[in-house]
Amino acid sequence: MAFADMEGGARPAVELRAHRFGSEALQPALRRDPGAGTADGVVARPRLERQLIAAANNNLITTLVGPEGTGKTTALAAVERECRRLRQPAVVIACAGPDGEAAHFAASVRRAVELATGQDARCPDSMLAALLNRAAAANAPVTFIVDDFDLADHKPQRALIVDLLHGGRGEIRVVVASRFKLRCGLGSPMLDSKLADFGMEALAFTAEEAVQLFPGPLSADEEQGLARLLERTGGWPLALQMAVRRHRAGESLAAIAADLSGASPAFEALFDRCLEELPPAPRAAATILGPIGTAPAELIAELLDSGPIDTFEALTDTCPFVAFAGGNSEDLRLHPLFRDYLLARLRREQPQRCQHLLERAAIWFERRGDGIAAARCWLRAGQADRAARWLERAGNRPQGPQPIPLRGEELPAAVTLTPESAFRVGRGRAFQGDRADTAHLLEHSPSLATMNGDDKARMQLLRLLVAFGYDDFDLVRAEAGRWLTDYRSARTMDRVIAALALALACNALLDPVKANVALDQARGDAARSDSAYLHTWIAIIAGLLALDGGNPAQALAEMERALAHTGCQGAIRRTCELVRAECLYETGQTQAAAQVLERNLVEGLRHGVTETAMAGLETAIRLRELEAGAVAALTLSREAEHTIERRFGNRARSHLRLARIETVLRQPDDRRAVQFDGELTELDILADGDARHSPSTLERLRLAVARRHIAEGDSRAGLALLGPILAQSLASRRLRVWARASVLKAAAQVDEGDAGAALKTVWAAIERTAPRGLYRSFLDDAALLRPLAPLLLDHVRRLGGGGDPGCLAVAEAIAKACAVPDQPPASAAAVADMPIEALTSGEIKVLSLAASGLKNAEIAERMLVAVPTVKWHLHNIFGKLGVRTRTAAIAKARETGVLS
Repeated sequence: MAFADMEGGARPAVELRAHRFGSEALQPALRRDPGAGTADGVVARPRLERQLIAAANNNLITTLVGPEGTGKTTALAAVERECRRLRQPAVVIACAGPDGEAAHFAASVRRAVELATGQDARCPDSMLAALLNRAAAANAPVTFIVDDFDLADHKPQRALIVDLLHGGRGEIRVVVASRFKLRCGLGSPMLDSKLADFGMEALAFTAEEAVQLFPGPLSADEEQGLARLLERTGGWPLALQMAVRRHRAGESLAAIAADLSGASPAFEALFDRCLEELPPAPRAAATILGPIGTAPAELIAELLDSGPIDTFEALTDTCPFVAFAGGNSEDLRLHPLFRDYLLARLRREQPQRCQHLLERAAIWFERRGDGIAAARCWLRAGQADRAARWLERAGNRPQGPQPIPLRGEELPAAVTLTPESAFRVGRGRAFQGDRADTAHLLEHSPSLATMNGDDKARMQLLRLLVAFGYDDFDLVRAEAGRWLTDYRSARTMDRVIAALALALACNALLDPVKANVALDQARGDAARSDSAYLHTWIAIIAGLLALDGGNPAQALAEMERALAHTGCQGAIRRTCELVRAECLYETGQTQAAAQVLERNLVEGLRHGVTETAMAGLETAIRLRELEAGAVAALTLSREAEHTIERRFGNRARSHLRLARIETVLRQPDDRRAVQFDGELTELDILADGDARHSPSTLERLRLAVARRHIAEGDSRAGLALLGPILAQSLASRRLRVWARASVLKAAAQVDEGDAGAALKTVWAAIERTAPRGLYRSFLDDAALLRPLAPLLLDHVRRLGGGGDPGCLAVAEAIAKACAVPDQPPASAAAVADMPIEALTSGEIKVLSLAASGLKNAEIAERMLVAVPTVKWHLHNIFGKLGVRTRTAAIAKARETGVLS
């Protein structure tokens, strides 16, 4: 199951470190291409390096195409380093201006290939022979690395490379960096089929890479500013370097992001040169695209009054700042900074034409019903009234509000200061997770004291949505109830939104009683509306509350009723499917859950709240672990982290990290210590006393810490943390948390040597929740119950089939997962007559220390071994003595004379 970043492609998180690379051949070029550098060196980019090295190994030619400052030279150096590490031959050429002449380029190649002085490098035969000799000597292909090939991209030079690739028959690979795509694509069908392209988006910095450019950890506001900065720069390293310098001078990232513009002198010379290098037809298309930013090719062709498709392909080939949007060959998209530049230039040089283009584009979008795009064009044309009408239409759709992707700074005062329009735009930004921009919009809106009626009600509701977005659940709980009382005649949709925000806030505050009261309020208000959108949201919240209440069967029924409604379509359907997937998984229908997520995960994460997003994503992570192992699950989690944080904020990121930590803690002791120990540092960071968490996040964090204590043999510390969680969750009937905490308590009780109490603990949880469909919450932690599994199976057999089928199914599944033999236990007399295998001296030492009352951690400290070693000795002792508990082992050892 693949996870793609919703902003346009998978962007996995990576571990970064600063370093200097030592390629003598490429060091001079670094000064021309500083895109990946910092003041102290170069930021390593393992994600990009891995992708580039794999492409170079699997293709005859690999191209890196981007403007200045995209880190192309640094990426080439990674390929060269990999060749050196593998002892594979590599030839490196850094082109300069004179290499535009064929003879000069040939001389550079001759020196790089180390041909004899008298041999003519323009004749490929001698060069080919030299390269093939190197390949034969190393028994590996030769990698031919060419930096800044745009300075030498002419017919003779291209012909030379093509001849080498054809003659090399796979023994010669070429990796080329250039400011624009290689002209004519090297003109070879054979090469085109074995060509890998890395464009500006592939070379862009991810958030995980960009954060390394700034000293020390960033605050929540600075992280939000960085996200906005990445959006403004498209992750272009050169632009980020400019931001780094301003940040070091004392500016905040949010201020830099708001102020950064491609129309500034810092970019103007570079963009001027880029525009001048374009052929006439692509230049005209770019100029028209400038005011609009992203537009279908059909619109651009109409505005050009001509413009065949090859014009647009030529534009994307010759200008790295233009791309086909999202892989859609019909829509062209400008880099945001290049768009600023083109718009400012057109307004300065041809203001009337700029106005005319924007108005024609707005009318074109209106005809096709795209209100958001039309409003954006009207805003840029200065016609705020027409923009406001289209924004209101987008916000009042009967099937639910359309998110309005406009930022506060994009709106002129005439729109920003209209309460109705401010509410429409602010709600759209809040639903898209942009809490900072919504807050900014509120700050620049009229005072509530000057409003009355619907305007005041809606602006107060917008403030509640911002508070909810910032996880200020106490404020939402206090103010949302008051809002619902004060504005009984408010619009139905607004009242339902307020009630559902209150329900989610109360649930995050571990108050399910008030959450259900708020949900009933939403149901009552929604009864006046036939909106499938509202009724589906109510079903989703009801399902989430039922899941927390340990009743996934009821939650699944809620989801399926909502999905059966014909009006449940679009984004809200995808959101509902994420919660349904978690219900299916919890009830043990893992294959069905995987199929639902395969169809809905990526789209579902574009909409909703933290709870719905994590329902789908955490289920996907657990399924990936079952299917492909812990490493694959952790990879999926890291790939999603940046998107989840940007869309849903810090609370969602914390839950995603806790899901990752729980994955690690489920691994066997020896594997966790060797392979995943570093992952647990995230738990220490989250548990830092200065960190601020909602009560629900804090409860889950404490469960993770208790799990870690138990895994490391400190069962007493684990039990101390579990006590309050068990009491509070049972009192509030949050039975899923109570069941999961009960499993941990049972594992700790086994470590304490009280298997009888552990069996009672886990069976009480199974008996109360398994009949309601809770299944995976037990089975996912089956490894913790391994010592109890035989006793659990015995207990089920003694019931003689008289127990609830759900309880029996859970117990049998745990026994099967723990490989308990499916046969009745031997009689007591038979067990007594079985010969006892001799214990080793180490096992006798462990058993004697256990008999003196020491716990696993204390035994490990006394023997100077690890806790897992003690557990392994006890496992062997139980097997040899034919017992299942520590108490029974001590008694049997004394009975047989092993212990005195």
